[in-house]
Amino acid sequence: MFSVAGSVAEEKIAGYRVNYVEVDVAGRTSVGWDAVRVARIEAGLPICGHKDCEIPFDTERIAEVIQRAEDEVFAMLQANWPVVQRVVRTLCKRDRITTAELDDLITGP
Repeated sequence: MFSVAGSVAEEKIAGYRVNYVEVDVAGRTSVGWDAVRVARIEAGLPICGHKDCEIPFDTERIAEVIQRAEDEVFAMLQANWPVVQRVVRTLCKRDRITTAELDDLITGP
């Protein structure tokens, strides 16, 4: 879910166009590679960590994992969007906040 949170927040909640794709050091998209790992774990298969991996990937299962993560993240962000905006506004004014300040932002009005 973490990998899709940024794009879901930017595209589906805030309505921004996203023109970039985050990739890992091997050039794989973070969302796709994370989905591969989740799909393989759910299927009880080994996870390969190198870019020349020869273990076949089930693209249908991977697409299902990505869609499920996007749906879960969308619902979570939509339900908590005012909190996200409070945190963002604060971080736009300051580089960092303490855990206590974050807790106050999350639980505040």
